[in-house]
Amino acid sequence: MSALRADAGQWHDLPGLRTFRSERFRLLVAATLALLGVAMSVLLFVVLSRGEPPWLFDYQAYDAASERLLAGSSPYLAAQLDGPVDAVCDGCYLYPPTLAQVTAPLALLPLPLAKAVWFGLLSLAALASTWLATGIGGAPRSLERLLWCFVATAFFVPTFHSNYYGNVGSLLALATVAVALGG
Repeated sequence: MSALRADAGQWHDLPGLRTFRSERFRLLVAATLALLGVAMSVLLFVVLSRGEPPWLFDYQAYDAASERLLAGSSPYLAAQLDGPVDAVCDGCYLYPPTLAQVTAPLALLPLPLAKAVWFGLLSLAALASTWLATGIGGAPRSLERLLWCFVATAFFVPTFHSNYYGNVGSLLALATVAVALGG
């Protein structure tokens, strides 16, 4: 047995830490943290929704691009087609036309509903990418794994931030994990 493994065994026997040997206790901790993560996300959402820019600000550009595409024109603004524009262009659609095609069905919905659906899809993509990545790492499929994936997703503020503004970060994470799976 290596010295590192022997030290790990000693830590595992400390009071407070040895309770994590119990699957029931680990599930309780994970479920509690998952609920706390949801509460934190809701609180952040409420606080941020009163500020500028509005929630799913980036998605609004995707929605407008999808509407233009559905009307039979380019998803890009006329200014973008006329010449170079700034990398950060308010209201500009900055992605390949494929994303506008994928989000086109959402453009048929009222904007607040489309935003809610997009936020939900991004949140599911973040959770799915975490679930799949932990599977690549060798974690067995279980309720405990699902709860810990939920905790990791809920408490990783950059994920919330990306989803709140409607950015494609969670979709890119899912695509990256899909590549890592060997597709």
